[in-house]
Amino acid sequence: MSKNIHNSFIESDIQVKLHERQRKKYRWNKSKEEGVKPYYIYNDKQLKELMAKMPKNLVELQEVSGFGQVKAKKYGTALIAILNEYR
Repeated sequence: MSKNIHNSFIESDIQVKLHERQRKKYRWNKSKEEGVKPYYIYNDKQLKELMAKMPKNLVELQEVSGFGQVKAKKYGTALIAILNEYR
């Protein structure tokens, strides 16, 4: 494996971990603000689907399991902003 390919894998892995940490931080903070368990905001399976689909807008966010109109409206703008930081 060339050094450049190896470095890009490392950078991708770091970006994924930072991205996941940011979204988990958002989930944790929102759950404390609302007085609910973090998985009520979105669970780990939904988090992984968010990472895989990387929705760009509220319509695309609603394609993620568990994100209907209400949840997309409530959390969508902030989540899309977080996702946009990593595009």
